[in-house]
Amino acid sequence: VASYRGPFALLATDGIACELAQGGYNSSVMAWEASAFYRPIYTRLSPAALKYVHRFDHWLEMNVAGAELWQQVAPGRILDYTTGFRGGVCLGCSAKEDVDDNE
Repeated sequence: VASYRGPFALLATDGIACELAQGGYNSSVMAWEASAFYRPIYTRLSPAALKYVHRFDHWLEMNVAGAELWQQVAPGRILDYTTGFRGGVCLGCSAKEDVDDNE
């Protein structure tokens, strides 16, 4: 993920447990090139726009078409916490494995 050199990448909402919609953007992990091309994402986020845009993810969906998605760029590198853990326990791990790992 740290070696990403593309223009703009973020997460897709698909497969993220807390997301209610599929096919959208999730801005929890983002990377983009430092260029004047992306500057309007911030400069156009005016008080008037904030009156109607309640989530930054939605703002990105309206302003960044065709962003690269981490789930495709780096499959398996970024996971939804609830996909791998529940109640602080790693899903798919046995209690014996947890004890052995801590010794």
